[in-house]
Amino acid sequence: MKGPSLQRLWKYIARCLRLHSYLVSPGDGRTAPQIPARVLLWALLLGRLLTEYAFHAVEASVHSSARRALQVETSFGDDAFG
Repeated sequence: MKGPSLQRLWKYIARCLRLHSYLVSPGDGRTAPQIPARVLLWALLLGRLLTEYAFHAVEASVHSSARRALQVETSFGDDAFG
């Protein structure tokens, strides 16, 4: 089994979700963009994905039995990050 990669994520989004044409040419309507829309879209998707992953990783760490080893002395709820 192969691990996750950005290339596999791209293939999943493009093929399985059938969003290839949108990812390649999102068509945001700008006449003279400084950053191509496809690059900006991919960066936003990755940022959202990594943010969710990081949030869940921190949440899991705080609720784990290794909390004291991480020097997080106080437990807190899910809404603290909201």
